[in-house]
Amino acid sequence: MSTFQEYLLAKRAVDHRSLNPRVWAALGAAVAQRAGPKGLNVLELGCGVGAMFQRLVGGGVLRQARYTAVDGDADNLDCALSRLPGWSREEGLACQVTPDGAVLEGAGRELSIRLVTADVFAFLDSASTRPDWDLVVAHALLDVVDAPGLLACLARLCRPGCLVYLPIHYDGLTCFEPQIDAAWEETLWHLYHHSMDARPAGGSSQTGRRLYTWLREAGFRLLEAGAADWMVFPRDGAYTPDERLFLDFILDTIDHQLTGHPELDDEAFAGWLSLRRAQVERQELMYVAHQMDYLACLPE
Repeated sequence: MSTFQEYLLAKRAVDHRSLNPRVWAALGAAVAQRAGPKGLNVLELGCGVGAMFQRLVGGGVLRQARYTAVDGDADNLDCALSRLPGWSREEGLACQVTPDGAVLEGAGRELSIRLVTADVFAFLDSASTRPDWDLVVAHALLDVVDAPGLLACLARLCRPGCLVYLPIHYDGLTCFEPQIDAAWEETLWHLYHHSMDARPAGGSSQTGRRLYTWLREAGFRLLEAGAADWMVFPRDGAYTPDERLFLDFILDTIDHQLTGHPELDDEAFAGWLSLRRAQVERQELMYVAHQMDYLACLPE
């Protein structure tokens, strides 16, 4: 099984092509309206290996910014920091590594990034009242934590006008093609979703749709929303190496979540996994996961 960091790196391209273009455009327009001469103060919760920071900078959304990236896994942040100098050179940016991050400059851009190893709730609990964040980003995070609690915390802390960008949140549909046994797989996905809903830390298999209500209940104003589905299939008869690693990790995750489940026949499940892995090996499997992106703000 690949490491979690290898998985996060492999899924960057899958995420990038899945982001909803309408929500992304609305984010760019909203950031441009708020960008003053000193740039934006940005917080990312659950930053992983730094892919979203690079996407926002490389995509031209951020040109001047002070960026704080928080993640509970120090290995994720070590990976993010190790990749910054090489990525910066490709972007035409000079990179000066600092004790807790880096400063990036070049071509009219000036950015600093601070990497913080902390549980996101603990980090928010330690934040001062009304921090001056202009934008809070949480990518693929709220479906694995207590989303209503996190949104309520942000609504209490953030200043009026703060943007909240929430891309790639799972919304209760996973499927593989070719189909094997529709009725049996319906049971499989029911149990898989129940395992998500039963996480001790919180989370929901229907976070994508529920965010509409949870954002409103927390006091946020919805600016834009849209589907952001993962779809992986063999283009021109083959996966990319990253897609292959990504699919292997997805199957390993399903294996880990459901092996030994009392409502699932072990032999049938092992046979299903074996067949799906063989389909990946033959480069014939299509994978789809339905997800949603949101952009919201606190009313001024």
